[in-house]
Amino acid sequence: MSDPIANMTAARMAIRIDRGADFLFKVRLKQRQSNAPVDLTGCSIQLNLRRSIAGPPFMSLTSGAGDIQVDLITGEITAAVDATVVDTFPVVVLYDLLVSHPGGVDRKYLTGKVLVQ
Repeated sequence: MSDPIANMTAARMAIRIDRGADFLFKVRLKQRQSNAPVDLTGCSIQLNLRRSIAGPPFMSLTSGAGDIQVDLITGEITAAVDATVVDTFPVVVLYDLLVSHPGGVDRKYLTGKVLVQ
């Protein structure tokens, strides 16, 4: 049986947010075949925000720093950015949601654009 984590490609999702409002990032990670929540026990989670594909993150939110909350039962990941910080965002922000699983398996689950209007 193959490793379900190793065979996944990152999903793509565009997000629109309003300038001057808080940015609430909330997703549920589910296994593609069974639709069961991804087991996030012992995982480190990181949400990177970039100005360009090749550029370094201008903001990184992490579960280790308490920036990201994780519901181990539902596989839900939640991160929030205050409106005063959102006001400093460029019009287009690129993001990646990365999960480091125990045992050294790093996985990009979600990627896309945030359009700030």
